[in-house]
Amino acid sequence: MPSKKKEIQIKNITEKILQGEFGAPGERFMTTRELGEYCKVSLVTAQGIMTELRKKELILLYGKNFYLSYGRLTKNSPLQKRREKKRLLGVHITELNNPYFSSLAREVEIQTRERGYETIIVSSGYNFEEEYKALKLFQRLGADGVISTPSKVQEVQNLYSRYTLPFVFLSSAVDGVDADRVLINNFAGGKSVAEHFIKNGYRSFIYVTLEKLRGKTDARLDGFIEGLKKHGFTLPENKVIYVDGGNNNFFSNYVGQLLYNEKLPTGVFCYHDLLALELMRVCRQYGINVPRDVGVSGYDNLKLIQDMFPTLTSVDYRINKLVSIAVDLLIKRIEGETGESKELFVEPILTIRGSSSRMDNTGVADLKQ
Repeated sequence: MPSKKKEIQIKNITEKILQGEFGAPGERFMTTRELGEYCKVSLVTAQGIMTELRKKELILLYGKNFYLSYGRLTKNSPLQKRREKKRLLGVHITELNNPYFSSLAREVEIQTRERGYETIIVSSGYNFEEEYKALKLFQRLGADGVISTPSKVQEVQNLYSRYTLPFVFLSSAVDGVDADRVLINNFAGGKSVAEHFIKNGYRSFIYVTLEKLRGKTDARLDGFIEGLKKHGFTLPENKVIYVDGGNNNFFSNYVGQLLYNEKLPTGVFCYHDLLALELMRVCRQYGINVPRDVGVSGYDNLKLIQDMFPTLTSVDYRINKLVSIAVDLLIKRIEGETGESKELFVEPILTIRGSSSRMDNTGVADLKQ
């Protein structure tokens, strides 16, 4: 359907929802297929209309059904009655398209269900306005509490400082906000990579990170530097490489040439697994042997890395533990626990695989070139 006709349909449905023609807030709304039949459009177009209605906060997906959400719920509405059967938590995730955050959201959903709660998960895409809408939506739906992976924009401090529902920061936090927070000890993770590289005979080191993190605090890098320093090694500034995630030519040219010209066995620590996989591709392109000449470690321990060869060494966040602590903290706050806010760190685990193992059968690093 041409976009103009689609816009007309969205406008018409929006007006009818606000006029109450499809029911009061909390009433069941049409399925996507029913909406397509109602508007006499294809299923794909109906899905697009549904997406726009959700963005406008006129409907919401709860379980497998859509419900009207354009105003305050009445006590006897179908959604409110369903809500009352189980308690409800709101979950704000910055970016569900990111493998780490999608795993985090999935684990929150599993663990909260085990504790008798249902969840509404909303992703803001690092957009402050969407994050604001998500938190307001949780309030309007009567959520008991919120778990949030907040964005880092300046405006969120005021947003969370005035928020009325109990909430816990998960994986990241907002400075200056008095709230429980469960974080990853990224410093320890970076340090463990450095010590592993040194034990395996690497004597030159590189850190590959994202351009958008230039000039920002990076606990992974700080830990990596500290781990090297402990054993008498340094990381020169020119060995901290900032890359644009989509610039494969930079990897192939600059990084590839840099590794090709290295004289010593080199350990390369990448900010996340996808960068590490790209680095291993470049090594194959230049005929660089992994792990003999170059050792590679990522950070995330994504499932997809297990299909690579050699398999990728990576730092595991221990998502199960991370989420378990956050959920327990939130439920205690919901149940009335008071006291000072807690800041708890989960220690990550370095999962050692073939991309960085240069040990011989005696447990000594093979330093032969």
